[in-house]
Amino acid sequence: MNIEIKNRFSGKIILSGKYESIKKCLEKNRGAYLEGANLEGANLGGANLGGANLGGANLGGAYLRGAYLGGAYLRGAYLGSANLGGAYLRGAYLENAYLRGAYLEGANLENAYLRGAYLEGANLEDAYLRGAYLEGAYLEGANLEGAYLRDAYLRGAYLEGANLEGANLEGANLRGANLEGVNIKSLLESNSVQTILTTIYWGNLSDKMTLEMMQHDAESCGLNKMNEWAQGGLCPFNNSVRDYQFIENKKLWKEGSPTLRGIKLLEALCKDKNYKFEDE
Repeated sequence: MNIEIKNRFSGKIILSGKYESIKKCLEKNRGAYLEGANLEGANLGGANLGGANLGGANLGGAYLRGAYLGGAYLRGAYLGSANLGGAYLRGAYLENAYLRGAYLEGANLENAYLRGAYLEGANLEDAYLRGAYLEGAYLEGANLEGAYLRDAYLRGAYLEGANLEGANLEGANLRGANLEGVNIKSLLESNSVQTILTTIYWGNLSDKMTLEMMQHDAESCGLNKMNEWAQGGLCPFNNSVRDYQFIENKKLWKEGSPTLRGIKLLEALCKDKNYKFEDE
C-alpha cells in the first residue's frame, strides 16, 4: 500500500512509498528524521523503533504495545492515551512529552529522561523506572502501583493523588515532590519503614517534629557536632549524608533523646504534613 507520513505542523511529506504498513515503513526508515511526524492512532505494536527521532511527533492514541523504543528521541512528543504496555523505552528521551492517560503498564523506562513530562492519569503499574529522571514531572492521579522506582530522580515531581501502593522507592530522590493525597502507608508493601523515612523529603515541620528529627540527626553525627552547629559552627553533616531530609532550625535545638522511632515516627511525620496514612 502507498504510505505517506506528514509533518503534523507543516503538512510537509516526511516519508512516502509503498510499504506493507506504517509499522514497516517506520522500521525501514527509523534512522530518518521523523521529528514532528503525524502518527496519530497508528498501529505500531511490537515495532522496532530503537533510536528513532520522533521529537514532537503526534502519537496520540497510537498502539505501541511491546514496541522497542530504546534510546528513542521523543522530546515534546504527543502520546496522550497511547498504548505503550510492555514497551521498551530504556534510555528514551521524553523531556516534556505529553503522556496524559497513556497506558504504560509493565513498560521498561530504565534510565529514561522524563523531565517535565506530563503523565496525569497515566497507568504505570508494574513499570520499571529504575534510575529514571522525572524531575518536575506531572503525575497527578497516575497509577504507579508496583512500579520499580529505585534510584529514580523525582525532585519536584507532582504526585498528588497518585497510587504508589507497592512501589519500590529505595534510593529515589523525592526532594520537593508533592505527595498530597498519596497513601504513604501503602508504600510499606515494598519498602522498609526506614527506606520511606529517609527517601521522603519532609521539608518544613512543626517545632515539635523539627526537634524530634534533629535529635535523630544527633544520633548519627554526635551531640558535640550538633551543639557546635547550633552555636554557629559548621554543618554537622559537612562530610557525610544526613539520614533524614527536613529543614532544621538551630533556634529549636536542645539535647535529648528522640521519643519516636520506626512506624510511630513515620505516622507522626505524615500527620504533621497532613499526608494520607491509612489502611487500604
